[in-house]
Amino acid sequence: MSELKHLLSGQLTAPEFYALSCSGYEPVGVVMGVAAISMGTRGFGRTIQAIFKKGEMSALSQTSQEARKLALNRAEDDARALGADLFLVHHWEVRDAAEIVEVTCTATACKKVGELK
Repeated sequence: MSELKHLLSGQLTAPEFYALSCSGYEPVGVVMGVAAISMGTRGFGRTIQAIFKKGEMSALSQTSQEARKLALNRAEDDARALGADLFLVHHWEVRDAAEIVEVTCTATACKKVGELK
């Protein structure tokens, strides 16, 4: 009886998987980075005031940007821990509730195993 091989379950489509293979990469795992950041009561107050005015809600925008960068960095750290040479982000999820912004970044970690075909 043959040995079972590791099966990766991820979000890559068949064309994406084929392109990776032709580029000499193979998926090694699915990684995720999550960040939840509070705007604090001051930022929350500014956001509530901005709801009634026309224009950008800068406190919410800034907090979302910070959370996104942090989530991306955490996904990258997870990919490096798997020995990946690159990672492909395939899903972002952003949630905001009251004064907290949560961002989740899901990616496929890939390792260089060959040359361009």
